[in-house]
Amino acid sequence: MIIGGLIYLLWRSDEMIMFNCADAIGILPLIYDARVIFGGFSEYIPNIILFSLPDAVWVYSGTAFFSRLWLDESPVIHILWSSIFAALAVGSELGQLAGLVPGTFDIADLLLCIAAYVMAYKISTKF
Repeated sequence: MIIGGLIYLLWRSDEMIMFNCADAIGILPLIYDARVIFGGFSEYIPNIILFSLPDAVWVYSGTAFFSRLWLDESPVIHILWSSIFAALAVGSELGQLAGLVPGTFDIADLLLCIAAYVMAYKISTKF
């Protein structure tokens, strides 16, 4: 989640909700200083990393955490809780495609989120 958050804070639009939270806790000036220092690097970062990876790491980390947390529960409970992050991400993308959710549908976002879910679930249930 830290990786995705840093991508948002350093290289994405400052109109996102994260910036309101940063302002509320008093770190917005630090973020703008960091954006001045690191902002120019965005031209060297592929778009898939800037725009799709943050959602995928959010799905991965949430799925891995919930999958481990609910590992000893019944299979139905385990799968339901482990899938919540993927369901939100995939639902959001499909909602964007249907025009029900603000934003722009991106097939790369959808595919990376699904891949992140599968990887996190498989890895976290092996331990």
